[in-house]
Amino acid sequence: MLTPMIKFIALLLIAIAPSLSQADGNKLLEYCIEAEKHLEKKEVNNPFSIGFCLGMIQGVRNTLIIINEIQPKNLQLCWPDGGINNSQAVRILLNYLRSNPENLHKDEVLLTMLSFQKAYKCSSESIR
Repeated sequence: MLTPMIKFIALLLIAIAPSLSQADGNKLLEYCIEAEKHLEKKEVNNPFSIGFCLGMIQGVRNTLIIINEIQPKNLQLCWPDGGINNSQAVRILLNYLRSNPENLHKDEVLLTMLSFQKAYKCSSESIR
């Protein structure tokens, strides 16, 4: 279930995204598999793919963290106290993409947001 703020941000980002960046979940999956290889084995086969994936993750993660501060408690994400590193963020996104192949036609920003929302949605106890 998308929160209203996540829907708004996703629609805004989709509307203002440059037309040259037509990546969907299929491309994002491909790019982030390369990033995972790099993070695990220091393998660099396609620097563009690695940069695209890590840049997408960093941008979406930072945006969600900033927006989290101004959202009502029931819409906030519960990030770990120490934050998450790039390796963990790539694995969260890849897990989401692999677990939801029916959504790979959707926009890469939206899918990245949904992966973090699924991973860090606050429980009812943490909202109080």
